[in-house]
Amino acid sequence: NLHALSRLFGMPEWEELSVRMLSAMAASLLRVPAAFANWGLLWQKQAYPFYEVVTTGPEARQFSEELMRSIRYPGALFAFSEKDDGGGLPLLEGRFREPETLLYVCRNQTCDLPLRSPAEVLTRYFS
Repeated sequence: NLHALSRLFGMPEWEELSVRMLSAMAASLLRVPAAFANWGLLWQKQAYPFYEVVTTGPEARQFSEELMRSIRYPGALFAFSEKDDGGGLPLLEGRFREPETLLYVCRNQTCDLPLRSPAEVLTRYFS
């Protein structure tokens, strides 16, 4: 959705647009929430902290898969890259330090210091 894409591509104007769209749907969402489940999910992402979990390095895929299986938190977006190119995503740029696999937990594209294991991420942010 537009909210997730805004975080992946570093486009705050897309997030602002998603907020305006959500505001336009607010009355309908409150009246018939079951009919607007996706809008409800967007509201939840706006109301609670939203994290971008970025993993880079040779074990990025395994670490990301482990986190996605373990984290039961709706406000999390996962991105990973095993190569230094970052796949062209601004969220991944400048985060690769070979040969290490590093995990960053970010909010609004501002990342905390990197961690080195999925267990550290789970304990620090999602326990």
